[in-house]
Amino acid sequence: QILISQRSGKKDVLPLKWECNGGALLSGEDVIDGIIREIYEELGIKLEKDKAIYLKTAKNSERFKEIYLFKKDINIEDIKFRDDECIDAKWVGIDEFTYMLDNGEIVNNVDFNKEDYENCLNLLKLNINR
Repeated sequence: QILISQRSGKKDVLPLKWECNGGALLSGEDVIDGIIREIYEELGIKLEKDKAIYLKTAKNSERFKEIYLFKKDINIEDIKFRDDECIDAKWVGIDEFTYMLDNGEIVNNVDFNKEDYENCLNLLKLNINR
């Protein structure tokens, strides 16, 4: 399943939309360190750098983003919203994720589709066997 969080209603941009967590890097920050920092700041989840699995890089004319996945068992009740960026979180399967994305409930810059989901499952299977 995919963990998504709901943006705060106080956000100026896309309030109350669901999203896959991420954010901007600090000056000189490594991509993985930035992801780990952002997830901890927004959800209170501690991720391990050596558990990051590269999925893909999405680019446009202005910027790029790298998409990584982490396999981790997390109870929704254990998530701690540490700042005012997120107000809720839930696990969704790819069909619900796609439905929400198609209906404008998820921030549309996710760059994640059913093929990517299948790639994630395959990557996770390969990494489990390491």
